[in-house]
Amino acid sequence: MPHSRRQAAKSPRHLALNEMKPALHLAGCFHFRRDVWFRYRLPSHQLILIESGRIEAKTQDGVFHAGARDLICFRPTDSIRYDAKAPTLIYQALVEFAGPPRHRLTPYMDGVGLLPLRVSLGESFKEMRELFEVLCLEVVHTSVVHQLRIRAAIFEIMAIVAAAVGPHEEEARLDPWLRVQQRLDLTLDGNLRIADLARQMGLCTDHFIRKFKSRFGLSPKAYHLRARLQEAVRSLKGGGKSIKTVAYNLGFSDPTSFARRFKHCMGVTPSDLRSGAVSEGAETVHSPKQGFPINVHLVPPPLDWSGFVARYFPKDSRATTTSAESDVILDKIRHPEHYV
Repeated sequence: MPHSRRQAAKSPRHLALNEMKPALHLAGCFHFRRDVWFRYRLPSHQLILIESGRIEAKTQDGVFHAGARDLICFRPTDSIRYDAKAPTLIYQALVEFAGPPRHRLTPYMDGVGLLPLRVSLGESFKEMRELFEVLCLEVVHTSVVHQLRIRAAIFEIMAIVAAAVGPHEEEARLDPWLRVQQRLDLTLDGNLRIADLARQMGLCTDHFIRKFKSRFGLSPKAYHLRARLQEAVRSLKGGGKSIKTVAYNLGFSDPTSFARRFKHCMGVTPSDLRSGAVSEGAETVHSPKQGFPINVHLVPPPLDWSGFVARYFPKDSRATTTSAESDVILDKIRHPEHYV
């Protein structure tokens, strides 16, 4: 009996790399234009990559802050809370590094230790972002090919963490033009400079415009205008905002210029669209194919919300959220577009 107790006490509290069999339960890219907070049970590891903005978190290890080019690695816990201070652009992934009963154990790397709570990536940020993009692209597929790509990306994430904390390694890739396209789809308030996008791609502005047009069939400026007008269509059909508010929110200098651009591109006026006096076909703006949607929780099919609720909001004595809080948080998770 004493011997078995000693053996139990020596039971490892972490995972060696050769014991890892990672599984991805959720991925996504989120752009919050206003402050938002989350609190829930965390049965698996949550990785958050911050491209811009700031996150304040309260964990069982205490309170900490993280900013742009940081990777956060939340460990499984009965209660996690974090606040995203707008404007914030993040990628996230919920990962189990092994199957039950070892699914809550944290990976351990020689020379690094346990997977750190926060890692400053510096020059490795771009590589890390590409890997999170791979997770966002692959999570909605179920074939063995996609599952292998997910596992490979997670191991590469671990490699970049190890290199950032100690030695060095690298590699991974997603078409950078899809990222440019997403920035144009994402920044809808008009506060976007084509010259800045060109510089991020390492191109002069004229060459950048030519390359973008050859890829997507429109100049960056025209594409961005269409994205803003598509958002205008959604806002006007929703009926919750005035035409003037929609115009200013989307970066137009005044409602008159907005209405003129809208009529030129859409064939109808904003007021006609608001009143429903147009055909369905006239309302639709078609965008080129994207890599993956923004502000959407991407999960492996089929989506089971009842299982998700039971997993992250258990109704037991250890629950740390009230019923009302759980409803608010669940709405944020199911409909993140309401909070961006």
